[in-house]
Amino acid sequence: MSVPTNPKIEQKQTEVIWKRSRKAKRIELNDHMVKVYVWELPVRIFHWINAFSIIVLMITGVFIGRPFVSASIQEEAYYSFLMGWARYIHFFVAFLFTINLAVRWYWVYKGNEHATSNPFRLSFWKEAFETIKYYLFMKNH
Repeated sequence: MSVPTNPKIEQKQTEVIWKRSRKAKRIELNDHMVKVYVWELPVRIFHWINAFSIIVLMITGVFIGRPFVSASIQEEAYYSFLMGWARYIHFFVAFLFTINLAVRWYWVYKGNEHATSNPFRLSFWKEAFETIKYYLFMKNH
């Protein structure tokens, strides 16, 4: 269905507006130095949960793919259940990793100015591309 528009009325363009977050905590140490808390505690917790999750997922994933330990005494799998525990830990940590990602996305909107990013801005992608070039040794700083 088409709606007739009045050419005299100027159309407003819709734009995604990013709500500015709060500023990072600053503490003046003396006249020349300021301590800035860039990464808040939740961001640090997200980081360490991700680091732990990735390490555990790699170890359990390799074990599931190529078991390097088996029961020393041949017995029923019911008694040792080693592969079952590896899979259980792997799936549990995978869910932890996924939930951590979802909570981190929430913190993108609620965190301070350093914890947020806006993928809807062109400058976000320009900065991301510059960072990729830097890490691929295509650009010197």
